[in-house]
Amino acid sequence: MCRNVLPVGTTVLKPRRRATVRVHPNMITTQEKAFSVGKYLVSPLTRTTESGQYTASVSIRSGRGSGTHDRVFRFIPEFATREGALAYAIAEGHSWLQQRHGFA
Repeated sequence: MCRNVLPVGTTVLKPRRRATVRVHPNMITTQEKAFSVGKYLVSPLTRTTESGQYTASVSIRSGRGSGTHDRVFRFIPEFATREGALAYAIAEGHSWLQQRHGFA
């Protein structure tokens, strides 16, 4: 079984499916529940820490081809459940879009 090892900050965008990407030997990033808002693709991400807690990140992608721009925000709070981290990432993605562009 071959696993692709990607540099930290790399995001794999596959809406409607859960994709797991190893970014460090002891950490796994899981992308879940990507959704579109206007011209943006918002991908909430969760990561399991070494202590067994979960952290949240969100990728906000816009553009196409060589004009693609991807902003990845990583958050400090740790959560006891993946669902808690995922809800936080979704809320932060909506908040960023609302503040920046009046969406969400």
